[in-house]
Amino acid sequence: MPERNKPISGNILTDSSLDYQFAWRWLLPAASRQQSIAAFGLSSAEKTFWQTKGFDTGTADDNTGLDGLLLNLDNVTIDELNNLPVTHWVAAWGNGYAVQRFQHMLAGFPDQRCYALLPAGQPRVVVPLSSSGAVAAALRLHRPGRKVARLALMAVSLLARFGFYWPLQKKILLIASRQADFLPCGAVKAGIMPDSAAVDYALYLGTAEADRKTVVLPLPLSDRPSIIKYGDNPLACAALRNEALALNRMHETLLARQVPAVIGFYDDGAAVSLVQAYRPRRHASPKAMQHAVQSFLCSLGKVDASQVTLDGYLAGLQPGTSPAMLDLKNKLELLPGNGSVRLHRSHGDFAPWNCAWTRQGFFVFDWEASKAEGLALADAFYYVLAPLLLVQQTDDGEHALQAIQAFITPLLVSLGITGDYWKLYLALWLIGQREQPELYCNIASALDKNWL
Repeated sequence: MPERNKPISGNILTDSSLDYQFAWRWLLPAASRQQSIAAFGLSSAEKTFWQTKGFDTGTADDNTGLDGLLLNLDNVTIDELNNLPVTHWVAAWGNGYAVQRFQHMLAGFPDQRCYALLPAGQPRVVVPLSSSGAVAAALRLHRPGRKVARLALMAVSLLARFGFYWPLQKKILLIASRQADFLPCGAVKAGIMPDSAAVDYALYLGTAEADRKTVVLPLPLSDRPSIIKYGDNPLACAALRNEALALNRMHETLLARQVPAVIGFYDDGAAVSLVQAYRPRRHASPKAMQHAVQSFLCSLGKVDASQVTLDGYLAGLQPGTSPAMLDLKNKLELLPGNGSVRLHRSHGDFAPWNCAWTRQGFFVFDWEASKAEGLALADAFYYVLAPLLLVQQTDDGEHALQAIQAFITPLLVSLGITGDYWKLYLALWLIGQREQPELYCNIASALDKNWL
């Protein structure tokens, strides 16, 4: 999954940060009507958020006619645990010791499911603790950019394989229901009917952004595994609708085997669930991976190919206020305006973490930002720059420019781009970026010095 990790700043709880914090609500037991719930250990802002998501939050005194109970075990006392209202289901979270102690108090709840929330400080993955296989599959949903974090995940997965779950128990989510083998509300809303009652789900929560989606992996993995991408805010819904269109278009091309197949699509106007094929990641050497990436990009450059004039493309660009970008755009406007600019289908977020080597070969997922008329080489530029920007966090424009040139050189012949003309595409791509960090500005300055 994508590695963009933008921390929630300060103590300000925005709607997107609360949506991220409680994204595991996809796992709550389904109901045919609005549910009334009691909440203990939650702030007023958190209770209000649950109301916006269709839950009628009560108070400690509302202990009759309730459907569910939300319980933050880090913020309640022993006395409060002994005087809880009667409900049909309970969702409790906190440190592992507190959850285990509370679990012993839950008589009459035949279906109890525990999940590790990782990392404990700011969870991104919800890991079912039902089996070592479930743990391993869930951890593969998250691919940190930093090697230390990847090694830590590998170590945790290895320990779980031998039954040692203690590294996963710093923060635990418990969902208990009086109904045996209940279905999660998210699965019901998406029209997902599991093959058996033994199916559980791992979640990748994304990041606390306005277009956040929840990625759901049914476990254990079947012969043809799938994932469910769910969004219930306007930006997320729009992104998933666009991804469904892009995947369907890609399956009309020679690259069909290298992108996810759409298995199901559910859209009620307020929420969207996109079910698509999933392939577990396997190890590949950096050399083999780079060759596969370059080959894929060469083929992608022929999908929906078209051309516009340089003047026409520049007219649609709105550069930011960075002096380097404004200067770059001004100089491009001095070039002959009738020159051609190649366009084709683009991925839109073509970073290394959205590519994988699998048992069936190279695979590219997360097509939410795909464009039918994307700028040629745009995906190649981002593939090189995303790790430099988000993982290495460098601002060395000269080094980045050299890395880009080394990577794209094999692509230029296939795309019919000769000489230094690729620098024009890089300049156009830089100017068109909504976010213009220092690295991008320094690349623009290096371009100006080495080309214009």
